[in-house]
Amino acid sequence: METLNLADVEEYLEEYPVIKILHDSKYVRVVLFCLNVNQEIPVHVSSSKVVMQVLNGEGLIKAGKKEIKGKRGTIVFCDKEEPHGMKAEKQFTVLATIAPRP
Repeated sequence: METLNLADVEEYLEEYPVIKILHDSKYVRVVLFCLNVNQEIPVHVSSSKVVMQVLNGEGLIKAGKKEIKGKRGTIVFCDKEEPHGMKAEKQFTVLATIAPRP
């Protein structure tokens, strides 16, 4: 069993988004994205399903052809090969669960 406190790993940099792999096994990968205002993760695709949960802040989440206003509590589910990305409007923290691990 593993445990961690997200408050201990959340951090923001002015230069670029902070991306941290919090868990990586042959079954699932969990990644924390910490973006400052106007930082973004460009739209891309994954061979796996991706679940993005907004922990803090506000931003836009692009999924497929939709753009969702993300705020604390928003969860977006993406199918495999569905384009997705994000852009921060305020400091923006998103936890992504990717399964199966790509």
